[in-house]
Amino acid sequence: LAYLQGRNNHSCGGFLVAPNWVMTAAQCLAYKPLTATLGAYSTPRRQQSWQTFQVQEYHSHPRFTKPADGDDLLLLKSDVGDPLICKGKAIGIFSYRRGRWVGLYTHIARYLPWVNSVIK
Repeated sequence: LAYLQGRNNHSCGGFLVAPNWVMTAAQCLAYKPLTATLGAYSTPRRQQSWQTFQVQEYHSHPRFTKPADGDDLLLLKSDVGDPLICKGKAIGIFSYRRGRWVGLYTHIARYLPWVNSVIK
């Protein structure tokens, strides 16, 4: 897991998808520059295990305009948006809340060709 801290103390959740690459929601781009903290799920007593890095590259999905329109994915590259997990696999990244719904997620699998092209 990754905790992303941006301008005005805005935060987003994300997760590692490859070494040096974090996936989150593209709407977090509005708060750059972002700092990524890995291992932030640790208890405060274990804070020494956290790793914090400044994000070096931002790659939002080319069709993203606003969360409600979809394509709400952002890949971040560093020198090192909470995922939806099912049976130990990341299935989606949190996108936004709408009304009384708990939250809407962007389904990751259909974006794998784009993710792999950016990471290469």
